[in-house]
Amino acid sequence: MNKHDMFYDFPKTFRPGRTAGLRPVSTFLKMVVDYTDWDGRLVMCDNDASRQGNPILGYPESNLWFGKWEDLRGFGRRGDWGGPWCQEPVKAGEPSEPFLFAGFKQRVLHLVQNAGEPVTFTLETDAAGDDTWAKCAEVTVPASGY
Repeated sequence: MNKHDMFYDFPKTFRPGRTAGLRPVSTFLKMVVDYTDWDGRLVMCDNDASRQGNPILGYPESNLWFGKWEDLRGFGRRGDWGGPWCQEPVKAGEPSEPFLFAGFKQRVLHLVQNAGEPVTFTLETDAAGDDTWAKCAEVTVPASGY
């Protein structure tokens, strides 16, 4: 799968209720429009140049890239950032959407809250990918703190 410039590996058992094993493979800083398997090889159609952000380009440039599936592992580093909530109001007891962090070497969690009293956040993981969530930590953030 390619999503937001990163390729992901899916285990053969991946399906609803069995989501464990999804892992990032690499980043790729071109816009992958489509890709397919052709005779055991990987073929990608990329936007090599786009008028988005390039006003002097007369027209968009796209091209085909031919390679091996293993080539994906040699592209950019597995790195990303994001979060389930970013400058959004959060209600007590409301779980976030799941957020994939498996497969990344470095992980950082930032918690900021604006309440006038301490707030405790409960962190949970679903290690088996079967929608069974278990508490792994609680973090208390001081009043209006970080």
